[in-house]
Amino acid sequence: MFDLGKAIMDAVGMVMENMNQGNQKKGGSQAKPAPKAEDKSSDFGDRMKFVPNLKFGRVWRLNRSLLSPQDQSLYDAINEATSRCIPSVRIQCEGTPDVQHLMNVTLALIEDDPSLFYVDSGITVRSNGRVADIEFKYNRFMSNKDEYLNRMKAVATKIYESRIKNCTDAFSAELAIHDYFTGNVVYDGSDDVAAHSMTGPLLTGKGVCEGIAEAYCFVANACGLKTTMMSGKLEGVGHRWNIVEIEGRRYHLDVTSDLGGLHAFFNCNDTRMRQTHEFDKKCDCRSMEYNYYSVARTRFDDMNEAETFIRQSAASVPSSFEFMVESNPDPQSIGKAVQGGLRKSARISITSKNGCYKVDLK
Repeated sequence: MFDLGKAIMDAVGMVMENMNQGNQKKGGSQAKPAPKAEDKSSDFGDRMKFVPNLKFGRVWRLNRSLLSPQDQSLYDAINEATSRCIPSVRIQCEGTPDVQHLMNVTLALIEDDPSLFYVDSGITVRSNGRVADIEFKYNRFMSNKDEYLNRMKAVATKIYESRIKNCTDAFSAELAIHDYFTGNVVYDGSDDVAAHSMTGPLLTGKGVCEGIAEAYCFVANACGLKTTMMSGKLEGVGHRWNIVEIEGRRYHLDVTSDLGGLHAFFNCNDTRMRQTHEFDKKCDCRSMEYNYYSVARTRFDDMNEAETFIRQSAASVPSSFEFMVESNPDPQSIGKAVQGGLRKSARISITSKNGCYKVDLK
């Protein structure tokens, strides 16, 4: 176990030392103390009323709020170091450093603030007795991070102007951003660095879960939606997605898993999300009120409830419709219901995921 109180003071001290050394080399004045990472939640306005407005720099530090007060101070020191591209932070421990604990605090920062796109999620902890150095890895975007950030702000501005500024509620804005990414981004990890950063999805239309979640978080926060990131596993593999808050309630949002055209992971509660995802963090997502299918009124308990809707929707060709059936029936039974509602022959295509279905009729 390490002494967090002392560790934090040493970490802040190391940031101060690095800053002072840099200023002395440049002939500058002595640096001020490392500031606390600012929670920009107040910048989102009244949590019960959404008014679209574009403002960059908003950060919803949900992950920071879930840490202990001592860990929050360490988070702030790491934030100060990474925001200034300082290579490492040193901490003094009472015993053997808990590497995983230090990594978790660093990850909380990375998942809160998409503007740190030039910092890799992975860190290295080197220990020598009771001293540990947390070393940060900066990717190729660091040297021109301001230029890249401005380019991504321009993309976010276009999304806001074309899709968000006329939205009358948070759900509509959240959906518009979701559908922008599912319609304009493909899952592609060929550029390993860009794919894991918001630069890939926003500037090239390619990325993996980390980059897509980061890009969504960046655009959503800029448009006034409280959004952060979360890590866990999907089908046993490491995965990242988003947490959003609407009218004081939190929801899981996995844009990457929706790239196939469904809204299967749009605003899910913990219970539904755990059917497919593994996660330890307690983000208190309890509601399904603003789930996509709840709002559309196409969420059903079983096929007995869903069949009338399916038959009526299949009566018009061409058409496309989506729905959720909690009992997760097989696509064959869905196909039979569709066939039963057809009034003329059609080519039927059914996409399904975790009890959610999209039927296309041509």
